[in-house]
Amino acid sequence: MAQRNKATRQRAVKLPAMNRETTDVELDRWGKAHVPGFSGVVARNELSQLWPATRPLTPGASAILNLDFGYRRGGSHWTAVRVSKEAPLLLYVDSFGLPPPQEVVVRARKEGRNVLWSDIARQDLAEVNCGPRALAALDYLAKNAAASREMEAFGKIAQVL
Repeated sequence: MAQRNKATRQRAVKLPAMNRETTDVELDRWGKAHVPGFSGVVARNELSQLWPATRPLTPGASAILNLDFGYRRGGSHWTAVRVSKEAPLLLYVDSFGLPPPQEVVVRARKEGRNVLWSDIARQDLAEVNCGPRALAALDYLAKNAAASREMEAFGKIAQVL
């Protein structure tokens, strides 16, 4: 009979529910456990902590950004950003369909990358599930990138959110 080695057993990660607010810790834990290339969760003005300008962006890397500067108001809205593996692009997904913050555009342009974003709103203003939606987008893009269909998947991203 096989026994499980308790020292190497990984703790199960509880998936964030789609109908409630999520914390940066929950999103970070789930992203690192399930999304290949996931770098972490930061406020928009802290993107350089994950992706310093002194190092090139790694294709396939992704992160979740909170649009509240330094979480001054406790956080406002989660969005997703991914470095494309197929094109010189940063892919940005906001479930309200809004364009990326300046910090994302500046970071992309430092490496000659453009930013492509989904402009279709899939979240109502009364909903609080932007964190799980951002994770779903990153997970979907990562899975499709593994099959060389990342750009095709980005074109369909509004269908998954």
